[in-house]
Amino acid sequence: MLRVLVLLVTVCLLSGCDKMTAAFTPAPDRINKAFPASEEVQLGMSKLIASVAEDDKEARALKEQYERLLQVRALTCTAASGIGRFDTRSDIRKKVVDGSCFREQDAQLTEWIGLRRVSALLSKPPLYPLAELRGRQALPAEKSRGAGTVGIVTSAESNVAVLKSGSGAFQAVRLPDGKPLQTFTVANNARPGFSLSPNGRLFAAPSDAGPGLKLIDVETGTVLWTTDKYLGLVTWLPTLNAMVLLQSTQGQQAVIVDALNGKETGYPLAEKRPTWALALPGNESRRLIGGSSSAAIMAHAREPDGTLSATQVGFWRLAKSVPSSSSPFLMENGKKAFYLDARNLAWIDLATGEQGFWETSALHVQHGYAKLNESTVFFSSSVPGSYTGQGKVIDVQQGTVAPVPNYQQGDGVLLPLTPRSGYMRYGTVTTIGGDDIESGPPEDLQKAIAAAQLEKQLAKLVTTTSGPGATPGGSFAPAPPPLLNHVPQDAHVAVVGVYESKGRGRGADAGRGLNVVRVNVQPASTALVLVLSSYEPVRWVVQNSGRKISAILLSGYHESEALGAVGVPVLKIGSTYAYKMESAEYEKLKRDVGRYVSNPVRSFQGSYAGQEFSVSGF
Repeated sequence: MLRVLVLLVTVCLLSGCDKMTAAFTPAPDRINKAFPASEEVQLGMSKLIASVAEDDKEARALKEQYERLLQVRALTCTAASGIGRFDTRSDIRKKVVDGSCFREQDAQLTEWIGLRRVSALLSKPPLYPLAELRGRQALPAEKSRGAGTVGIVTSAESNVAVLKSGSGAFQAVRLPDGKPLQTFTVANNARPGFSLSPNGRLFAAPSDAGPGLKLIDVETGTVLWTTDKYLGLVTWLPTLNAMVLLQSTQGQQAVIVDALNGKETGYPLAEKRPTWALALPGNESRRLIGGSSSAAIMAHAREPDGTLSATQVGFWRLAKSVPSSSSPFLMENGKKAFYLDARNLAWIDLATGEQGFWETSALHVQHGYAKLNESTVFFSSSVPGSYTGQGKVIDVQQGTVAPVPNYQQGDGVLLPLTPRSGYMRYGTVTTIGGDDIESGPPEDLQKAIAAAQLEKQLAKLVTTTSGPGATPGGSFAPAPPPLLNHVPQDAHVAVVGVYESKGRGRGADAGRGLNVVRVNVQPASTALVLVLSSYEPVRWVVQNSGRKISAILLSGYHESEALGAVGVPVLKIGSTYAYKMESAEYEKLKRDVGRYVSNPVRSFQGSYAGQEFSVSGF
């Protein structure tokens, strides 16, 4: 009997009867054989496995996850088809008439494979290790006339850059020798949002078909992932295998996306449309992220259950506005963030929240500023009435500016290499360089700004012979001298403003008693004029660590007092109060201060309810 059964099975198999085979084959396998994954999915998966070939454990895990996804694909698309145990591939194809579900599932598989390929590259070491740029070096010239380099995108931790030509093409190169790596075609090359991953292996660019994003393998030029769900990339998070992206929906909210599975998590950022991000030193997952009007320190983590989290641990309203085309940069080993406002240089101290602003546009800044090292920035300036230009270096710690004697106007436009240090100049020849720029004798930055502003005013007066304030001879009456004539010319003026003290009581019975606000003055070699402003009465307690304070100027709607600075003259200069730099009250307060001292305001700190401030030795 057994021999007869074996014979019957053998005959059945040889005659093409695959019902028996179907009975011993899992349904998902039969379904996927009837409707195999697309060639794009299969090719992408083979490339993904090849990218992790050196890690057997990772390769096995990816294959297992892929098989599970294929099973989900099969069962999802045949849930209503009633696939039986003995159904063959041909039977299944007859039962499932509509193949749109499989196409949708394949699109999801393609996205998962693309993100996993992104994750595999994101976690690799730098394509070319980061090294300092010493001396100016020329980069390869473009072959086509008029298509020379006009822009550059760099990575934070590698010697890789992507050059943008005048024709809109993009070429990845190795620095500093400019060795070509790959050339990319980007249809929306005029859009912002290009970014290199920290290790220089991934290039983020706008997608070719409408709003969206694509990520490209820098080494091969292969497009790994394309999405219309996200409009742009805010920052890379390599240690977490994640990215912060902008949704392409109305409002363009930021989300954190897990490159391991494509899941997104809400992002608790006050700035609704962040345009820039800076990696903070000392913590691989912390970023300073902001937009035009605010900045926040965000901490990111992968929780024990594998989910991603983002927490806001610091937030500031910026005193000035950051243009969308500008990228802030860190100085003093991450202590301060600098940014541009109409070619003026503004900054925020990330430890104290103190903000400052230099009206450097008076120095005829032509473009932006290139960070040379942790204390100096390089910029080019025009010479009024001349076609020549000048190079200058600002020391942000010393508050000085110095000329660059060997500056060549013909070297072309100056651009920064943010987020790394260094600069690029593009003209007839494209060059890059580091921090070995020689500079001449420095002078006080504020004095240089004041001199430039005065020169501009005098130039206007030369062409004016009449008008309000003019004397019969055509000259203007001089401004009255400041009331405080003992203040040194290099004294720094710092403003601290609040509406009220943080500890003030509330309600009808709170009264207007004096509440304490502390001001800690850090050591410095230059003298200080301290301006203290409030609406409510405040007892300002000044704790000086040895700095010379020339005067304390009080301004406020109600009476306040200043204690702690023994021997320092304290004067009430008016009733103006200001706790926001961008307010009209702040401008009026500066005019009030100008009646007492000729020195310009160097820094401002403000808060509606303040408790303690620190004035650094700028």
